[in-house]
Amino acid sequence: MDLRDDHPGLRGGGQEERGAELLLRAAALAYYAHDLDRIRQLAEAALRQGFDLRAALLLGTALGELGRADEAVAVLAPAVDEVADTDLEATAMVLAWNCFYGSQGLAAAQEWLARAAARGGPGLRCSLGAHDSDACRCWPGRIGS
Repeated sequence: MDLRDDHPGLRGGGQEERGAELLLRAAALAYYAHDLDRIRQLAEAALRQGFDLRAALLLGTALGELGRADEAVAVLAPAVDEVADTDLEATAMVLAWNCFYGSQGLAAAQEWLARAAARGGPGLRCSLGAHDSDACRCWPGRIGS
């Protein structure tokens, strides 16, 4: 019996795909350890091998928490129209959060939430509407808004 038959990661071929997946798994572990620099490094490395929303969300989250919110928006904004509906809420929330704390401010954050809500179904509209309502209530005192 060849153990490689039971473990796809041990078979030949697809090195790049396995490498990107391993980078993503390591970035996720770094996320749970709240190691922001490691998340950034690993997610950037995964994205160099090809776009993956999971890597972009991890990178956007890390950049935002590192005080580099405008860079986070630049990573995620081009992909928002391409994400699957199941990933739309998470993507919109990370974008809105980074817009708010970056130079774009509350209006841009609300615009991303509204844009995603318009694309999503009724459930998503309700969920994102609640986030938008929370944003209006919690963020109006932000310096520079």
